[in-house]
Amino acid sequence: MSGQGLETFKLLLEYKLFDHIVPQLAPMLNDRQGIPMKLVSQALVNTDQRILNEQRVTPAFIYAALLWPAVQRLAKNYEKNGNSPPYALSKAAGEIILNQIPVTAIPKRFTIPMREIWDLQLHLNRRKGNRAKRLAEHPRFRAAYDFVLLREQSGEDLGGLGQWWTDYQQANSESRQEMADQVATGERRPKKRRRRRNAKPATDSSN
Repeated sequence: MSGQGLETFKLLLEYKLFDHIVPQLAPMLNDRQGIPMKLVSQALVNTDQRILNEQRVTPAFIYAALLWPAVQRLAKNYEKNGNSPPYALSKAAGEIILNQIPVTAIPKRFTIPMREIWDLQLHLNRRKGNRAKRLAEHPRFRAAYDFVLLREQSGEDLGGLGQWWTDYQQANSESRQEMADQVATGERRPKKRRRRRNAKPATDSSN
């Protein structure tokens, strides 16, 4: 929160202190080129830059980034057991936060927005019809949108979701509705079956 987040993070790793601060994430950082490492590093780079620019920052976003890889992994395990994505994410989020609180106390004023940012990661992909408009009006939309961009910056493939929401925010109301309608049309469009040209008629075995 002082503008030296990335350098502090590097020192914590060097002296093996980070393992004790966020133990659920620490094993996932062994691959220094993996997405978890890139996600946390980029989150701290962005935070340091915001502080340099005298922009507002919140520990809720930093904690959301620090714990997201563990939440995401656990949620996928719950999904494999037959749970729906929203339930799996909610259950994983609660469990990961519960495990972290004995290590570093996290007030509810941070855990609540953290969970909203995580929940919106699913909802921001469901943007057809009037959903996009409602999502853009959500009080936590901007943080969730920034989190999508962060995930893409770290190398996660979200199918261009960040760019879609960037374009949506810059569009006028008519263009926004067209974008949402196109998403809905794309989801409903059935796959076309290729027709074989000059195909020989099938032989009737009864003749």
